[in-house]
Amino acid sequence: QDVDYLQSSSVIATGSTRQIWYLVARPENINSNQDSLWSQFGGDSITLLPSSSTDFRGRLYHSNRICNASDISTTNLEGVFSIFAFDFDPVADTIKTYLNGTLRETFNTQTQPTPWDLTLSSGAAAYRLFSQYGTPQPANIVDGYIAEALITTDTTNHQKTEGYLAWRWGLQSSLPSGHP
Repeated sequence: QDVDYLQSSSVIATGSTRQIWYLVARPENINSNQDSLWSQFGGDSITLLPSSSTDFRGRLYHSNRICNASDISTTNLEGVFSIFAFDFDPVADTIKTYLNGTLRETFNTQTQPTPWDLTLSSGAAAYRLFSQYGTPQPANIVDGYIAEALITTDTTNHQKTEGYLAWRWGLQSSLPSGHP
């Protein structure tokens, strides 16, 4: 009945500074639509959830608002290592989602029916990997593997960081052709 997940002791309080989150992970045994691969919780929470309770295609949420019009992947990513990247730009009020080096969507928080501010870490308590949205429940913690997770404010080397992660973890073939 353990509730096993990784949790940081604090968050990167960048306010209006742009940051990119990277995660190389392989989700398994999705059994709840609240299974979270990565989340910033407390305050204005940001969470990567599956699109259903049976498979992982990926949906990004910010403060209970869905941030992508469609799933990050068109196929179930369970059992497959993937490189996820999320570019949060509070100045432009955009969130870009990437999967294996391919831009999947750009979400603008100001073009929503109710526009909202994307200032990060506002009241957030910590980051969690492989947990659950809200209060983690033992029966619903996502299973799988984490190869690497990092957050950076260096946005000039985004593709190089994706390339580094792909080479480090043997995922070069998952990047699009021509990716540096």
